[in-house]
Amino acid sequence: NKAIASADINYEDLTNPKFDLNLDLNNFMVLNTETRTDSLFYGKLFATGNVKIKGDMNDIQAHMNIKNEKNSKITISIHETSEAVDYDGIVYINVPDQDSSQIMPPPEVPLPLDLTMALTVTKDIQIGVVMNSSTSLNMSMNGTGLIDFTYDMAADNMRTFGDYTLTGGTVRIRPQNIKTYDFKIVPGSKVRLIGDPMRSTFDITAYYRVNAALATLDPNLSGVKVPVNCVLGIKGDMNKMDLTYDIELPEASDDIKQRVNAAIVTDDQKTQNFANLLLFGSFYSSSGNSAVNAGGNVISSVASNLLSGGLDALFGSVLGNNWQIGTNIDTKDGSFEDADVSVSVSTNLLDDKLKLNTNIGYRKDQTQQTDNFVGDFEVEYQLSNTVRL
Repeated sequence: NKAIASADINYEDLTNPKFDLNLDLNNFMVLNTETRTDSLFYGKLFATGNVKIKGDMNDIQAHMNIKNEKNSKITISIHETSEAVDYDGIVYINVPDQDSSQIMPPPEVPLPLDLTMALTVTKDIQIGVVMNSSTSLNMSMNGTGLIDFTYDMAADNMRTFGDYTLTGGTVRIRPQNIKTYDFKIVPGSKVRLIGDPMRSTFDITAYYRVNAALATLDPNLSGVKVPVNCVLGIKGDMNKMDLTYDIELPEASDDIKQRVNAAIVTDDQKTQNFANLLLFGSFYSSSGNSAVNAGGNVISSVASNLLSGGLDALFGSVLGNNWQIGTNIDTKDGSFEDADVSVSVSTNLLDDKLKLNTNIGYRKDQTQQTDNFVGDFEVEYQLSNTVRL
């Protein structure tokens, strides 16, 4: 796209001319890089705003006041590092004498650039954070905020300040390399930039939803099955993440919530149920694996998860990236003759003003030998910043 540039160049000193540049950007691509092994960040950034650059080749001052535009996507990659050490077991023989000054490249002189940037971040940019393998965490975020960024290239000193409030996104986690789970980020989560980019702090809540029977926790609730959120809390910085695990029942009655809260009290119980709900789609029983106690078995649970993942991929390829797909297949005896199948679909349209959510399913009633279709639909439209229909 277009940018308008104007420049004044002073040639009084021909060996070191002074310059004063001004750029007005209009949805202009200011970054377009691919991933590399040594890349701290990469992606595409479209911006609107103003850039001023002045000084000479010994002192370059750059000031940017920009706002990101649509189709921007930046990925921050946090690499694992290791140190190289000398190894005395390698001996070179028959090497002719050479002048070291002829084979050593001259030292690289960093550009004397002092950059300051005020960046207005909107939800039109997608920011990803790729963690190292020890964390098993990758994040993709959308949000809003004002970020001040400074970079002294000669001193290799980078500083960032500001709050980034998330409006959505996903946290991808793959426990024990078994299966990948995409947790939805709860709006209002924050990333705080406090100077050193590696010390940016996270305060993020995300959830993964499953449908689970409550009989494992309370026999009096036999036949009751409700949506359950496995809630993941992420706090800390790039170097150390503290994770918390919890369980929520977003659509259950107050009575059922109280019964579940009475059965799941301690942090250990929350962690056990969090893991069991992810892996088997059922609550954890203190007397053993709830996937077995509930009448099924581990094999049928894993098969259900694999079929659900296949349906996710199938529907996702048909509907495209703008639709969020979630499928669940559940069976009690492993035969799949009593299988419950549900599909949840959601999307945002018209610049995120129109939200569509649906949860449809098929249920086999063995007692009455009938097939039942169940479904609910929700449409929400944002009339203003404070009013939604």
